[in-house]
Amino acid sequence: MNLNKNIRIILKFILFVSVACLPFITITNILGLNVFLDSFEKPQHYLCIENNYLYGAQTNAQYLVLQKSSHPDFNVEKNDEIIYLGNNGYILFSKVFEVNSVNTENKFYSVNSDNVLRGVICEKQIVGKIVNIIDDNIWNLISIKFWDISIHNLNVNSIITNN
Repeated sequence: MNLNKNIRIILKFILFVSVACLPFITITNILGLNVFLDSFEKPQHYLCIENNYLYGAQTNAQYLVLQKSSHPDFNVEKNDEIIYLGNNGYILFSKVFEVNSVNTENKFYSVNSDNVLRGVICEKQIVGKIVNIIDDNIWNLISIKFWDISIHNLNVNSIITNN
C-alpha cells in the first residue's frame, strides 16, 4: 500500500516537471538552442515584440524575436530581416538585399515584400535583426511569456546582483 502511494507521488512529480518544462522545450525548438542559451547569457540584447503591423512587414499578428544591435556579436548579412528607424521617424521592417561598406560605416540596401529596392539604411538606424517570427497561438504565447520572464529573472547575472 505504501509503495503505491510513493509511485503516485513520483508520477505526480514527473508530470509536474514535464508540464513545467514544456514551454522551454517549445521555445528552444522555435528559437534554436544557440539563441535560447545566448538569451540567458545576454538577456538585455533580446526582445520579443508583437508585430503590430510594422510598415513593410509580411506578417500580421505574430511575434518577432529581435536581437538588438547592441549585442556584442551583432552582424547583419544579406537576406537578414531588420527593424530600423526610418528618416520619417517610423519604425520600419525590411529585408537586406545588399551590404556595402564605406570606410568603417556599413550601408544596407533593403527591399520590400515585393523585392522592390526600398532604399539605403545606415548602420546607426538599425534597431535589431529578427531572429525568428513566431506564430500567434495560445501555446506559443505562453512559451514566449515564460521565456521572456525567465531570461530577465533566472539568469546568472540577476541571481548574483539580487543577492
